[in-house]
Amino acid sequence: MYCLPSRLLVLLTFTEDFMSVLAKIVRPCVDFDPSNADHRRWLGEFTRNRSWGNCPVKFSTAGNGNTIAQMQLRLLQYYTEREFQQA
Repeated sequence: MYCLPSRLLVLLTFTEDFMSVLAKIVRPCVDFDPSNADHRRWLGEFTRNRSWGNCPVKFSTAGNGNTIAQMQLRLLQYYTEREFQQA
């Protein structure tokens, strides 16, 4: 699944090799998974730098509202469950 501005999508529909163009210019959308170490690292880099420049994907979250806040909430839940799960 790709997240594209509608203007860009209209321009790209006239391109013969649509998917190869997308692969070069658009980051794929993925659902944030706090159990994925790469996802945690990219969120940490964003938190420090306030930039998604080094992140190869675009995160989406189920639900409405601020995506960053939703990701931080999921991360907090992940670490809380890990900390307090019974051994």
